[in-house]
Amino acid sequence: MPIKTNFLLSDRRRTLLALFLALNFLVGCSPCNLQWESEVIKADYPPITYAKIYLPVCSTFKGIEAEFLFCNQDAQLFLNIFSLEFPDYTDSGYFEVKLRIDDQEYCYWAERFEGGQKLLLCDDATQLVISTLLVNCSIELSAGRYQAKLIPENFAKIYYEVTSPKRFQL
Repeated sequence: MPIKTNFLLSDRRRTLLALFLALNFLVGCSPCNLQWESEVIKADYPPITYAKIYLPVCSTFKGIEAEFLFCNQDAQLFLNIFSLEFPDYTDSGYFEVKLRIDDQEYCYWAERFEGGQKLLLCDDATQLVISTLLVNCSIELSAGRYQAKLIPENFAKIYYEVTSPKRFQL
């Protein structure tokens, strides 16, 4: 009789595992409605104010979080991932990032930070992304196995609030 009980337990485990995987698949495939968010960061020493605009990641496993960091009027664009690292294929510390705007594809090399889960795009790529979003166009971004769609909805409003000269006064 104990053999049958063990069999039932393993059936129950298999059923729970199948339900868990099915639920995970359904949640992972559901559409993601993200919005740009902002945050102000004040440092005491040296006294300086930073502002951050970011589009949270839609999929933890294959998505990219886009994060703009502003100090005065200077902007930097970071790409963050939250699972496996960006592989270092070239041993150069740089990783290829592709931007698709309408039917045009742009390729840039981004600096890969130690730990492999953060990239810094060059100034040209950052300005291209900002100007594209400000004219209300979407951008498909890919870096290796990771992808993101940068949406223009509410970006301009937050961008102009964050880059206002008043924002950087202490």
